[in-house]
Amino acid sequence: MKKTVLMASLAALAASVPAQANHYGRAYNASPTMYFFGGVSSSDYNLSREDVRFSFGDGSLRSIDQDNQSVAWDVGVGYRIGPVLSMEFGYVDLGEFAVSAQSDGSAAALNGYAPGRVDIDASTDGVFLGLNVHTPDSEPVGLFLRGGIYSWEVEGQVQDSARRGRFLVDGVDPFVGAGVRLALDKHIQVQLGYNYYFVDDDSALDFGTGVVGADLFFYF
Repeated sequence: MKKTVLMASLAALAASVPAQANHYGRAYNASPTMYFFGGVSSSDYNLSREDVRFSFGDGSLRSIDQDNQSVAWDVGVGYRIGPVLSMEFGYVDLGEFAVSAQSDGSAAALNGYAPGRVDIDASTDGVFLGLNVHTPDSEPVGLFLRGGIYSWEVEGQVQDSARRGRFLVDGVDPFVGAGVRLALDKHIQVQLGYNYYFVDDDSALDFGTGVVGADLFFYF
């Protein structure tokens, strides 16, 4: 529902940009252009019950209850290397997820969960490096595609009926995204879109996080 409302708002905002705002587009300059950007988004962890049972558990978890939606945010800097191509570097926090479940204690003798309630709370953040391919800046309304690599960390806490501990898993995986860019002024743009970050350490974790939101761009 949140994503539907956000995408409807995106369409309404795009339709409200007047045709005479053509001068808001940034004419391409042969000299590369720098910009700062940042934004807030709604994130949704693509984490299934099977992922929880075996990625964060020992196979003994049942009655799994998940809270996979959170608030994400990002900041970064970009470097214009062509009329339709930029390189970007920054930090993104994908927010938190929480899980509660019941363990039957079947793996307790093998250092697994004790019988009873199990709570897992974790968050994901990291740095990214990527490319942003977009329609020319001279157009007040346009499209963009982005992608690159995301160096992530998943950090959290696990607690069962007998003990509590922390964990940290890290890795490097790709991310992709697409959306609409709107020029509000010759120095200010808004990008509204969807990004997907893969999280896979080849041994325990294998999920992704979808992010829908807006970023404000300041060119100089």
